[in-house]
Amino acid sequence: VFAQENWGRRGNKDWIHKYRPDAGSGRNFVYDYCHESGLGGTPDCSPQDYVNVSVTQLFYTVNMVHDLYYRYGFDEASRNFQQDNYGRGGRDNDAVIAYAQDGSGSNNARFTTPPDGKHGRCHMYLWDYLSSARDSDFDAGTLIHELTHGLSNRLTGGPANSGCLNFGESGGLGEGWGDFLATTIRSIQYGGHGEFAISDWVSGDVRGVRYYLYSTNRTVNPQTYATMNELRYWGEHEIGEIWAEALWIVMQGLIRKHGFSSTLFPPQPLDNGKIPTGNFYRSQAVGKPLVPRHGNTLMVQLVILAMKLQPCRPSFFDARDAIIEADRVLTGGENFCELWVGFSLSGLGIDASLRKADRWGGGVRKDGLKVPTESSLAD
Repeated sequence: VFAQENWGRRGNKDWIHKYRPDAGSGRNFVYDYCHESGLGGTPDCSPQDYVNVSVTQLFYTVNMVHDLYYRYGFDEASRNFQQDNYGRGGRDNDAVIAYAQDGSGSNNARFTTPPDGKHGRCHMYLWDYLSSARDSDFDAGTLIHELTHGLSNRLTGGPANSGCLNFGESGGLGEGWGDFLATTIRSIQYGGHGEFAISDWVSGDVRGVRYYLYSTNRTVNPQTYATMNELRYWGEHEIGEIWAEALWIVMQGLIRKHGFSSTLFPPQPLDNGKIPTGNFYRSQAVGKPLVPRHGNTLMVQLVILAMKLQPCRPSFFDARDAIIEADRVLTGGENFCELWVGFSLSGLGIDASLRKADRWGGGVRKDGLKVPTESSLAD
């Protein structure tokens, strides 16, 4: 990643000359923030006063997310974002260009994903919902959500096509994956359970910027597939809420079956290229894919593998089926029942239907609560 400020409204061509911290030969990137006060800690100084902290935090988080997704299969051959691919496939010279305190917008963040070989661009804005601006570079959920757009856009539809998730249900899926993975990563310190918002700190609202918190409690989050029939769910972010909630519920079923891992990071490969199984992976026969032991890590692996299997411009049904197929590829289908039951709880069972569909996400949706008869958990 190339991380720097972008206080002005330009940056596409002159990003190299933007300001970034220089820690010298000591490489000690430790800087002072501001005194915080009020709800959640609002800085009492100008964002430009702590830009060194912002750029450093942005640089760190982007690199950590890159490394995490890499170990789940978003590598050079899968057309990730790297300046040097070390001859491992894909095209070089496409590291993420990340702008801290981006002046081209406010109260938002965005990520643009060109095809492999061209830089992805991450724009992190200041938010002014409160009396003092808050910097989205410090809101991990917001930043991880944006970076996940790069993951899903590069993996869906092949390396030369980064336009498979632009609108309708497909666009909503992209937003949903962003929310789900951002929530899954942040939930580690809470045992993978709880109720979670998106952009709650940066917005100053404990409810965040979605209609509902992500939760398995239907009183807290009642959304199902048919909820998209409501007029207020026409937008991609609203559609994405439905998908992220469905994935969250599915993951809880896998956690109940396989347990919970306190880390999402797979082991570092050894010098000979082999990956130690440790307590992260199940022992596998030579030539077989590594399978994460725990429910939360397995779900992350299934979601990322499914992105590679699904078609361009996928529907909810396509994305659901790709996850079930990913489990067949990875485990031989041992979680077939749990996955179908999990999806059915959000109305995405085998009898779910969509009539009068259009490319923009319109249509009439009906919840499906049934699971395949071959599932041992079927009624």
